[in-house]
Amino acid sequence: MTKNLLEDEKVKAALLAMIPYGRIGKPNDIANVVAFLASDESEYITGFWDVFITLRVSNPTVEKAEAKFQKVTWNGRKIKKYQNAAKEALEKDDQRCKMGSVKDLKILKRATPDNLGQARFIFSDRYSVFDWGEMPDHIHYKGAAIALLGAYFFEKLQDLGILTHYVGLVEDEIVKKLSEIKKPTNVMEIKLLRVIRPELKGNRYDYSIYRSEKGGFLIPLEVIYRNSLPLGSSVFRRLRDGDIKPADLGLDREPVPNRKLDRPILDVSTKLEITDRYLTWAEAQQISGLSDDEIIKLKNLTNTVNDIITEEFSKTGLVNEDGKIEVGFDQKRRLMLVDVLGTLDECRFTFDGLPVSKEIARVYYRNTAWYQATEVAKKKDRQRWKNICRLSPEPLPPKLKLLISQIYCACTNEIIENEWFKDVPPLKDILKEIKEILQI
Repeated sequence: MTKNLLEDEKVKAALLAMIPYGRIGKPNDIANVVAFLASDESEYITGFWDVFITLRVSNPTVEKAEAKFQKVTWNGRKIKKYQNAAKEALEKDDQRCKMGSVKDLKILKRATPDNLGQARFIFSDRYSVFDWGEMPDHIHYKGAAIALLGAYFFEKLQDLGILTHYVGLVEDEIVKKLSEIKKPTNVMEIKLLRVIRPELKGNRYDYSIYRSEKGGFLIPLEVIYRNSLPLGSSVFRRLRDGDIKPADLGLDREPVPNRKLDRPILDVSTKLEITDRYLTWAEAQQISGLSDDEIIKLKNLTNTVNDIITEEFSKTGLVNEDGKIEVGFDQKRRLMLVDVLGTLDECRFTFDGLPVSKEIARVYYRNTAWYQATEVAKKKDRQRWKNICRLSPEPLPPKLKLLISQIYCACTNEIIENEWFKDVPPLKDILKEIKEILQI
């Protein structure tokens, strides 16, 4: 309905001027509101809302609740009536889909304290940089390339006896191993853990709930391995500001930019906060409730993943500079690798000094006014910075977007040693062209 209006730049500018968030709404913006109203988190809402909510979106999160919420004026007792009706409708449809910035999660069976759930990742062609969330354009074939490469590394780790949540790839609604797949797919089936979110109290998060949990949940940490430190690494800022000391990173002296480290640095951050933050390992152990032995096992697991990814990518001439893993506990409180790993989104690779994958998009956007606006907004309010950012990102130049797409495809082809994506130039040729465009 608004498509033609938005093609008129003057009309679009006038509309944006009236929107506090500074951008046109998307289906998922409505979906999140409906999911909230249908959840237990909204049970305290009893006030008067003189608002009409009309849903006409194609989104799995809300399609079952649509009829219940359509054209409803919320006030007093009515709100609880429709909350309960929508909640009931959503619970009947157990296959709910949670949308992230780069992939979606389709829940087939919910996780409980006693049993793992079942779900599917649907890897999209969306991408995100600088924690903005979904960017204005898509990278074609990115989702399938990541799904295939993620499966490759999960199966390699499982062959070594390492627990992961990976079950298989989905082709024609059948779960298969990578070797059985006939064509690229962007759907991966996984075992599902519970996500226990810490409560925000004032300006601090309360992680005390983790002290009583035994297993079957996502550990609220993200572990980062660093094989080198680029000049702009957050590590140098944190050292300069006195937030950390070299000893906190296992170093006996100040690191040197762009030089391979004698041994990897293992860094750690929060995972479930609105704006995640770096932690010392002592802080990470305190909030997560991990024992000394579990911290040691987590570090060893991270080093193993790092070694395997480094070795595999060396086949293509790419250097594994850094990457991350996410981990949970199964019901027996054994560490289990989750999310996805070893892909161009989870790791930072370079080729002759050129950053590879979505890092290329970061390089491009760092020279835009939008990036400068995000930095200003983050300094003003780290929790609500997106709401107050005065600019939105523009799409990538078409040629650069095509080359980034080809990087994802070529990398998957060359690591797995199978031509999943046809007519894609060799990775080195693509990177040479990107280097000329970005003038690096």
